[in-house]
Amino acid sequence: IHGDRKIITDYSLGGFAKKTQALEKFMQNFEDECHIPLDFIYNAKMMWGIKEIIQNQCFPSGSRMLIIHTGGLQGNL
Repeated sequence: IHGDRKIITDYSLGGFAKKTQALEKFMQNFEDECHIPLDFIYNAKMMWGIKEIIQNQCFPSGSRMLIIHTGGLQGNL
């Protein structure tokens, strides 16, 4: 934790470029719901973690987030 920031590393799913069927299902559901494609290397893991953290009410009501989608969709090929 640094000030009011926290780095969470719980969503690596075993390491760089590792994926699971659950992650693939999350990616498809996310794209179906939000119309935003995710790559399995970085962005899908990030969004999965953010969604879980929000669902677990880890942020105070009214909190604001900046989430940066870094691209990398070619990694899905």
